[in-house]
Amino acid sequence: METRYDTTPDEETREAAPSTWQRFVKQLLAIFGAIAVFLGLFIMFAGDNQSLGIFDATWQVGDIADEWAYGLLIGGGLVLVGVFAWILQGISRRRS
Repeated sequence: METRYDTTPDEETREAAPSTWQRFVKQLLAIFGAIAVFLGLFIMFAGDNQSLGIFDATWQVGDIADEWAYGLLIGGGLVLVGVFAWILQGISRRRS
């Protein structure tokens, strides 16, 4: 007696590759996280007479509160850790 499958047995448990929007969101979050970490480090270690400009707005680094540096570092770091965990989760699901 022969058993015929419409699909292979592994096909039902296998997950699809991440969609385009998921890859886009991962990349966007990684970029924003990296920028936040960079800005936090710049605020912490740049001289007080340095200026920081984003588009048309500029600030003297000495006028920016230290809490902004720590907030950007912590927030950007958490975003990068989240993206890294998301990537590892996708890799481990594809392997199993």
